[in-house]
Amino acid sequence: MDARGFLQRHGDRLLAVAVAAGILVQAWLAFCRRHEYDVILTEAEVFELQERPRFGVAAQTTQPIERVRHLVGLLRWKFPQSEVRFIDTVCQPTKQRQHAAIELAQRCDVIVVIGGTHSNNTHELVRTCSRFCGQVHHVQTADELHPNWFIGAHNVGLTAGTSTPDVVIDGIERWLLALSASFDLAARSGGPQAEHPASSEQNHTRPEIAR
Repeated sequence: MDARGFLQRHGDRLLAVAVAAGILVQAWLAFCRRHEYDVILTEAEVFELQERPRFGVAAQTTQPIERVRHLVGLLRWKFPQSEVRFIDTVCQPTKQRQHAAIELAQRCDVIVVIGGTHSNNTHELVRTCSRFCGQVHHVQTADELHPNWFIGAHNVGLTAGTSTPDVVIDGIERWLLALSASFDLAARSGGPQAEHPASSEQNHTRPEIAR
């Protein structure tokens, strides 16, 4: 279904929950030139809107669905006389990855998020994980990892943006497993890395994978 066309055909003022600078968002909005639309991403931007008889809401496919639903609810609260029509355009893999990332972050001491620096999906994963884990690191390759990030960690979580190649994810997983083995060896031999935690169990990193 073309959500944009459906909403515009019914006379809605189109609201896109999206990062306005995104290339795909700009291409999507280019088709809206003959129609009125706004791009929103925050509560403040909802409060800046003017009342309309009807609002039609669609979202960038990589937006967290919780954020989209929150803004739709705020829109309905601010304009109780307006008809607010929402079409869920967030892709299922994004929803699944966000939910898996939340579960992972809640049980890990350190999270590694893999993905491009310009990937909105990856940045959303970083923000989501940061709500539940105090140490979240965004990397593109294994070369950017630092062993001192993981000293004393019980569990390390690994997740990635939807477009991250499996070969990159596998390489970082191997790096973490090798580091885990080296920490365990240092603990058993009384090496310097064993001095941080009280035991080899505390010093041993165990990567958990969410894809």
